[in-house]
Amino acid sequence: MSKSEYRYRSGNRDTLSAQKRLHHLSKIGKLQYIRAFAFWSKHKHDGSPTIRIAVIVRGDKGYARYEGLSWGFNGTGPQGLRKLFDFFRIPESIAAKIAHETESPDYTVTREFWKLTCGDDNESFDLTVKDKQNKVIEHKRYGIQETSVKHQGSLFKTDSYKMTSGDGKPSPYAAASEGQFSIG
Repeated sequence: MSKSEYRYRSGNRDTLSAQKRLHHLSKIGKLQYIRAFAFWSKHKHDGSPTIRIAVIVRGDKGYARYEGLSWGFNGTGPQGLRKLFDFFRIPESIAAKIAHETESPDYTVTREFWKLTCGDDNESFDLTVKDKQNKVIEHKRYGIQETSVKHQGSLFKTDSYKMTSGDGKPSPYAAASEGQFSIG
């Protein structure tokens, strides 16, 4: 870590505060990974040990750590996490998988819950999910396939992005992830 690396830590544990501070993500550079973990800390009122949950976003210019974001259920915590994913334009299928389908965090042991790594080509994501014993229970690569369609008069190009799993087949979550972007 160099001295010029950007570091941001949100100590607020509520989702609304985390969402209001997502603008710090613009300072960390190109996305490398997003991971969720539990760590030991001291309670701010009495100094007693406590386990806290955080999501850390690592870029090539630094990192940002957020508390108040969560996963594994429907609620404000997972919705805040999805806003973080939206910031990096992570496909809907991956965002929904992590925010609503992975096991919700427990506060009993320090560990990594999941990690989403951006591929070097910016066209793939690797998702690793761990169990309570910190063993990998799921590792899946999601690829983005790009196809081009010319619009009348060829003034516009529309790119369709389709999510695939590691075997090249459409992702089971692809229906929600397919999007079209117009590029002039």
